Amino acid sequence: MSIDNRFLRAYYIMFFWALRLVACLVAAVNSVILAFVLIDLADGGRDYGFAGLAFVAFSLCVAFAMWKIGSAGLLRLRQANAS
Repeated sequence: MSIDNRFLRAYYIMFFWALRLVACLVAAVNSVILAFVLIDLADGGRDYGFAGLAFVAFSLCVAFAMWKIGSAGLLRLRQANAS
């Protein structure tokens, strides 16, 4: 295995782990934002309203997609190493 291939493999591993880490952080921050949006909706929805709820839902979907892309990339790298 050449040095370039080892470098690329290490780069891809770091990229996919970083993708999963960012997805975790996005989900954690959105959980806090969701609490504020739900409190606002319970009080009548003057500040955030349903637009805030839509933003949190969309952002959580993006975080889930990032997590799945990172997981699939790591799985493919493991399968490539095994063969």
